[in-house]
Amino acid sequence: MREDAGQTVKSSISHSWTKDTRDDKITASRGYYAKLFQELAGLSGDVSFYKAEVESQISRRLVPGLVRSVLATT
Repeated sequence: MREDAGQTVKSSISHSWTKDTRDDKITASRGYYAKLFQELAGLSGDVSFYKAEVESQISRRLVPGLVRSVLATT
């Protein structure tokens, strides 16, 4: 199917922003992590699109020995 589609040329620009205040990247007990990625294609070439991705995580210690982490991605 890809061979039937032919070749395309993509020219794009991307931007990435990250903020990480977690005390540990694997087993965080406090802090947050946020990442934003954006890509814009269509400056030249025959493909055009806009794509945005967001990741976030919040970690809080509830009581000694018990941590709650929430992770969200889109």
